[in-house]
Amino acid sequence: MKKLMMLAVLLGPPGARAEGQEAKRKVVTTLPFLAHIAQRVGGHRVTAVAVAQPTRDPHAIQADPIMQRQAGEADLFIYSGRGLDLWAKDVIQGSGNTRIQAGHGQLVAVKDCTVLELPKILSKEWGDIHPEGTPHDWLDPFNFKQIARNVCGSLSAIDSAGMAEYETNL
Repeated sequence: MKKLMMLAVLLGPPGARAEGQEAKRKVVTTLPFLAHIAQRVGGHRVTAVAVAQPTRDPHAIQADPIMQRQAGEADLFIYSGRGLDLWAKDVIQGSGNTRIQAGHGQLVAVKDCTVLELPKILSKEWGDIHPEGTPHDWLDPFNFKQIARNVCGSLSAIDSAGMAEYETNL
């Protein structure tokens, strides 16, 4: 027991960093593809996790306390937008995290993306339609690039010291 206590003192508290080592930014996303983009752009400066499993229908997910707790620790919260992950707002509100509830700590990934498949007429007869256009923007390579640029901009806003690295990774 005494040896464990000595080791704990030497190593410091959990999550402690070595002198000069920068803390990683925690990025929480609604969907796995967004976590992948955030991790690629963020590189070693970030840790990105998705609250939804890739096997789930993103249209039908309900926010739960586990998602809210994960978002409570986030420096940046990214959700797709255009109605794909409407439950994201419940995750944000329930997180208790002021960093993501306003300001630079929240990103709608499809911001400035070209709207695809915008319906001219809305009718329930057609089944699952998206009044704001398809929320599956990442399927267009040009929109995928725009989403990555949006992530780069948001990471730079919350961590200006990493801006050059984020732009290089982009």
